[in-house]
Amino acid sequence: MLYFYIKRNFCQLNHIINYTLLSRYLSSTNNLINHNEIRIWSHSLRELLYHGKPEEVLKQYHNRQLSLCHLSVQIYCILFKAYTLTKNWSEGHQLYTQIRTNKKFFNDQRLQIATEKILSDLIASLSLSINPHHIDPTAFSILMTGYNLHHQPEKTLIIFDRVQYPDAISYLLVFQACSQLKDLQQGKRLVNKLAQSNIDLRKQFKLQTALFDMYGKCGDVSNAENIFETIENPTIVHYNSLLKVYNNKKMYEKAFQLYDKLKQNQKNLKPDQITFTCILYSTAKMMYLDRCQEILNDLNSSTIHLNNHPILQINLINALGKCGDIITAQKIFDQITQERTTGIYNALMKGYIYAQKPLIALSIFDKIPKLDAISYLIAINACAQIAMLRRARILYEQILCHFPSYKEDIRIMNALIDMFGKCADVTTAQHLFDSIENKHIISYNALINAYGLNGNGVKALEIYNSLLTPDEQTYAIILNACSHSLLVNEAEQIFDSIPMKCRNVFIYATMIDALCRASKMNQAQNLLAEYEQTNNKYPSMYITLLTAYARLQNINKVIEIRNLIEQYFPDNFHYISSATILLANTHAFLGNMTEARRLRTLAAEKNKLSGISKLPGISWTETYDGQIHEFIAHDKRHERTEDIYEELKHISDKLNKDGHISDQRWITSDHYLNESNDPLNSHSERLALAYQLLLRRTISSNEPIQITKNLRICGDCHEIFKRITHIYQGLIILARDRTRHHKFQQGKCSCNDYF
Repeated sequence: MLYFYIKRNFCQLNHIINYTLLSRYLSSTNNLINHNEIRIWSHSLRELLYHGKPEEVLKQYHNRQLSLCHLSVQIYCILFKAYTLTKNWSEGHQLYTQIRTNKKFFNDQRLQIATEKILSDLIASLSLSINPHHIDPTAFSILMTGYNLHHQPEKTLIIFDRVQYPDAISYLLVFQACSQLKDLQQGKRLVNKLAQSNIDLRKQFKLQTALFDMYGKCGDVSNAENIFETIENPTIVHYNSLLKVYNNKKMYEKAFQLYDKLKQNQKNLKPDQITFTCILYSTAKMMYLDRCQEILNDLNSSTIHLNNHPILQINLINALGKCGDIITAQKIFDQITQERTTGIYNALMKGYIYAQKPLIALSIFDKIPKLDAISYLIAINACAQIAMLRRARILYEQILCHFPSYKEDIRIMNALIDMFGKCADVTTAQHLFDSIENKHIISYNALINAYGLNGNGVKALEIYNSLLTPDEQTYAIILNACSHSLLVNEAEQIFDSIPMKCRNVFIYATMIDALCRASKMNQAQNLLAEYEQTNNKYPSMYITLLTAYARLQNINKVIEIRNLIEQYFPDNFHYISSATILLANTHAFLGNMTEARRLRTLAAEKNKLSGISKLPGISWTETYDGQIHEFIAHDKRHERTEDIYEELKHISDKLNKDGHISDQRWITSDHYLNESNDPLNSHSERLALAYQLLLRRTISSNEPIQITKNLRICGDCHEIFKRITHIYQGLIILARDRTRHHKFQQGKCSCNDYF
């Protein structure tokens, strides 16, 4: 009988013997020596679970007193299963927290899968409970932590409502869920419930921070500030939380005030890397150079090592770039000794684009070891800025080869449409638009703008009319397209159809511009008055009016509006300077050169006192070998400067023979009058043209000459380009300035002199 019993139950007895021997062997050793013994112990624990002994599993684990590094993924899963079966939620939660805060373990995909399994086991245990209110709140905390972690905050709210006596951790997790959902109504309901509990919020540091975060992300700044004020001794974490709240709500001035308050605190609190990251973000948004330099000095005086904080590096370089200090941004970049992240390269590229140095931005792009989508976006913007079609096509080919999933990124597609539109290749822009499966309103806006830039307002209107739900940006773009295509009646019809609630400052400004370009000055001034009935005065609208009256040579109106700009915007030196130069130009147009020189001198002196530097005219042109050359007004940096100025003289002789008389009224500064009889002759766009014609003396080409300028082309240069294409038979010049494209051919321009 015994023989047959053993034979029939041999397998089961063998399992019992094996796990008993293994348990005794492993229990006698306090330290695991190698991976093989870890594997053996894991097998032993699994056998104990299989035979319904989770208590024994936990006993062995506690007896061993192992550190986290000794646990394998398998042992981690077994222990959690044991905690679930024994309903030992508190200790289970401790282990879960240790694993979750250990990057080495928690980033392991197998552990993430195991976590999901553990959570599902826990759900099953809870659903079997007769009275879940008697379960330790820690069990619910584990579950809510998992739901928040897996971006299922709505389930966190459901679980929270099952807890009869929530503790501080439960409230913290549910507030985090409200933050994810941006559900202020739920958050306030839970705050009321918290107020009725015996939890003292003033003593719950993490809970206070979670409330900050919830109110901030839900847009309730007032309550966030109230909580901050009730904290007896706010820590740096609280300051950082409130800084984030202000940044989220674009309340950057308040962020500066809070930063100053932190620096003046009596508790010896010091800004940390998160503080500097937040306040640099505010600075970049406001583009305050003085503030940026102050924060950089604070950072240099702190104990923070910039090399150890890539996110801080990115924000610092970005802020310096946006504030116009690209030299310091480059120095910070060069001082980074550790491996630079892609984000740091991207920040520096953006800085050079802000500085209107897209060629340097593209050279940085070529050096990035690992490109990401943002790198491509910035490079596309750089190509759009220089508007050189050949370079744009090279970048597009690179994207096709190395970023095959680009069509799935709507940002890339929209940027490409914008780039090709600015490079005068509307056909490719249209093709890209047609290939987008789910078109966003930004896609429509980019294409409408592409046609508008190229003077095809009719096509822009056709796309606009196909839209069911245009947004505010769409209205501004289509009005601008109509403005540059002499479609002022259509612009008026569109403006009248725009709901009052959508008529923002840019829409009014663009419509006023359209009316001014059509010389409908009374209507433009009436529209300005309508806008100011419910809004603050906007300086660019006055500059638009002033420009139009200057074009009409109405000196009295120019003087009147220039005085209004000085009266309404006394601290805005940029606009006062621009208005003064426009007034000087109008006097020059009317032959009053003495007054014109006096006003230019006055503007130059005021600019010097206020620290304003005039934005230089910059032009780019691409040669037959694919090289892009940059010229600034009166430039002498080019290696062939002498030849270029000799070519300019040759061109001037041809123009004089053709009957051209230089229009001195377009001179905006007397600075170069002593160096040359005609300072207009060395404008950046003319230098670019001279270089191209110089090259064609030795290498003939029938390709159009492409020139891009960062400012609006001046009237004299516009006239010169028309005459050049008449003198040089077959020559085509494609020029893009700040507002539109110009195609010069056979002595005419595609804009019909409407620019």
